[in-house]
Parts: sequence; C-alpha cells; structure tokens
Amino acid sequence: MRAVGRKVGRDPRDGRSGFAARPGPFAGAGGDTAEQDDLHQYMAIPFLRGLLPGAVLEPIRLHVDAKRYLCTMEPGYWETLSPASQHSLVLQGGPFTPKEAMQFAAQPFAQEAIRLRRYDDHAKVPGLVTPPLGYYMALVQRLAPVPAAIAAAAELAPVAA
Repeated sequence: MRAVGRKVGRDPRDGRSGFAARPGPFAGAGGDTAEQDDLHQYMAIPFLRGLLPGAVLEPIRLHVDAKRYLCTMEPGYWETLSPASQHSLVLQGGPFTPKEAMQFAAQPFAQEAIRLRRYDDHAKVPGLVTPPLGYYMALVQRLAPVPAAIAAAAELAPVAA
C-alpha cells in the first residue's frame, strides 16, 4: 500500500487492494479517538464490486481480521502496531482466539489479506510519499476487467481514420 507493495515488486492486484482498503479522506474521522469500529474494510467494496475481481476485494474485506489473526499467532505483533491501530483493534473485537485464528487462516484469500495487512503496517511511516490518485486510477484502469457490454460496444464502434 502507499507504494510499499509497488516497491517490493508484488502482484499489481495488491496495489489495487491497498488503495481500496484505505478510502482516506472519504472514511471520516477515526484513529485513536474513535469510539466505535468504523468498518472501513467494507466501505469501498460496494463501489468496486463488478469492477474488480474477488482476488482484490476479498483481501480488503479480510484485512482487519488479518490484524486480529496476527495478534494471536505472531508473538510481539501487537507491540508493532501504532497506538491508533491498537485502539481500532480493540474496537474491532481484539485478537482472535486460537480457534478463530485457525478458522480465519482456512478461508480463501486469508494469506493475501495477511500480506495486505503487512503492507498496511509498513506503509505507516511518517513522511512516506503516497503516489497521487492518478497512479492508482491508472492501475485500476489497466487491470480491472472491462464489462462485456462495454467491450462489445467498443468492438462495434467505428475506428476513426
């Protein structure tokens, strides 16, 4: 996310997930002053469903659960979280029980969600430059499937000489 996945040469779908998982100024207030979970992992999905495949949308939906999983399964992970992320984790239900962690890990796209979570963690660096919105829009345009109706219309459209 925020250029981290791009710098490590990961699948471009990870960048799309990272962008969509952080709706930024559209998400409203939150952080360490929120009093309830903002459910940000669900905010972008209704707008992106139909444009992006499940391989992009499911890690977005699961990235909060990935944080809960890592707090249970990875000793010391909690301590690496920012105060705001620790606070939001409490609002999101806290660390999973071992049984919940095993159930999470068995889901499709759980590993991708964990990778997205790590991008999120590594991107929280003061002063880290975020590419402009146009970078992400171009990425989505290159990689999003074109709806069949639009593709069919494009094939029938006359080509300018």
